[in-house]
Amino acid sequence: MNIEEFTAIERVRLRRYDIPLLRPLTLASRTVARRKGVIISLTDDEGHTAHGEAAPLPGLHKETLRHVTSELDYIRRMGKRCTTWHITEAAEEMSSSARTALEMAMFDLLAQRRTSQVRQGVTIPVSALVMADADDVYDEVESLLAAGYRSIKVKVARRPLVDDITTMQRLREQIAARAEIRLDANRLWSLDDAVTFCNEVGREGIAYIEEPLADTTQYPAFHDRTDMPVALDETLVELGIERAAQWQGASAFVLKPSLLGGLAWTGEFIASALQKGITPVISSAFESDLSLRAYALFADLLGRVDTPLGLDTLKWFREPLLARGWQVSEGHVDIDALRAVQPKLRDRLLQKV
Repeated sequence: MNIEEFTAIERVRLRRYDIPLLRPLTLASRTVARRKGVIISLTDDEGHTAHGEAAPLPGLHKETLRHVTSELDYIRRMGKRCTTWHITEAAEEMSSSARTALEMAMFDLLAQRRTSQVRQGVTIPVSALVMADADDVYDEVESLLAAGYRSIKVKVARRPLVDDITTMQRLREQIAARAEIRLDANRLWSLDDAVTFCNEVGREGIAYIEEPLADTTQYPAFHDRTDMPVALDETLVELGIERAAQWQGASAFVLKPSLLGGLAWTGEFIASALQKGITPVISSAFESDLSLRAYALFADLLGRVDTPLGLDTLKWFREPLLARGWQVSEGHVDIDALRAVQPKLRDRLLQKV
């Protein structure tokens, strides 16, 4: 990502948000009922203002929100001595979440300063997200298909195995050829349970299953016992870019910038995946719509406009952080529409740090 090295920053603001979720978000180690994050806003010497978000998710990110806020406050304390070069240098020593926030803001500043260097008429598909254990999952999926979604991601492994198998067999029949199916088990299954699920459900119509195994050393045995394609997510963070590219049996990389070290490192993972014939899928870590907008624009910048993005997480928020600046229509995000309107934050949801 080429940031103009000496763009002067005239003002830095730091604010935080705390938004309730409509339903609890269950992770492997805990349940989250509220989404908390910090927003850094940079205003340059031409009057452009851009925002970046850091929202480490407890149970997923190593860094805490308190630590990330302290890191970003260092940028604020630099004041008018700050340029994008200084920010880039400082970000190298920061956590993944803080680096993502800073790169997000600088990426947006760059886009505002170079408005002529854009492609037009681009829309990118978004993969809808549903929970297999939701009471209304069949009605929800039908509504999503009617709305134009052509990729459905189903979270499994949160209830007895037999129930997940029954639900997925029915969902596969319901969806048929109208959309691809992605599955995500969040590392919650034993080898035997994962193999049983995959063989009972079958791979027809299924693009991949994401992180099915609690013990990642058992993937060779998994591949010996089932032909279900696998996508890596958390494992990418543990392996790093070089070892991940050598992983045998991965058909997709699910790329969350705030876990991988920021936008620039995500770009490196994408390049590495493409060299190996692996599908890169840009995804969010349940951040607000500010990050969703940034990730969609980043996907367009890299030409990743055909693979559905994993950005259907805003519906968990009781209300969006943006008053304007993010919208999915007919299962796609319109890149021209994103560029046409600068994101406006809901100030009442923000508190000064």
